[in-house]
Amino acid sequence: LKACDIAYNGVMDGSAVAFKQGYITKDTVARVAHIAAIYHSSWKAACTALEEYKVAEESGDSVNKEVKRIALDAAVSLARTRLDELKTYWHEAKGAYTELKEKSDE
Repeated sequence: LKACDIAYNGVMDGSAVAFKQGYITKDTVARVAHIAAIYHSSWKAACTALEEYKVAEESGDSVNKEVKRIALDAAVSLARTRLDELKTYWHEAKGAYTELKEKSDE
């Protein structure tokens, strides 16, 4: 989850810089922000599931622990899927950014 958070912050920071430099539009930033919000809610759900799993693990209740582990696995998987969506969109936006930059350098 920490690695996902680092990747998320990288995309958001990169989008802000690209927008400030005029290489991506306000619409692209809005789209990145929308996809990022979906990802971030999934990431927060995974963090909550992790906390619940830790509590179940400490309780010694093996059934509850297993249920919480399954929920944690599902939440982390969803967060990864949403992060992949965000990164895919960012790579498309970044490609446009690179193309515009090359044209402006000419």
